[in-house]
Amino acid sequence: LLDSPSFEWYTTDIDIWHDEIIRQYRVLSEAMASIASAQVLRRDVPEVGVSIVTYSNGVTLGINYLSDVVIYDGVTLTPMHVTILGGDV
Repeated sequence: LLDSPSFEWYTTDIDIWHDEIIRQYRVLSEAMASIASAQVLRRDVPEVGVSIVTYSNGVTLGINYLSDVVIYDGVTLTPMHVTILGGDV
């Protein structure tokens, strides 16, 4: 892994990362399934590090790129996470 984008990882042993890989897959799979055939209608940035994206099928995602919790319109956006804010999922 030396001189690769993964150089900071001390190990890539699947047993160590398995649960995290599954968790991230589930989060992204759920979010992507809700927007797979939709188009982006609007992207708002209520603060640096937070995006609110509205799609043509009515789904709205809140994306928190920050390492801190953000409250957006009364909803908690978990750090480094995608939250489905509205629409038919």
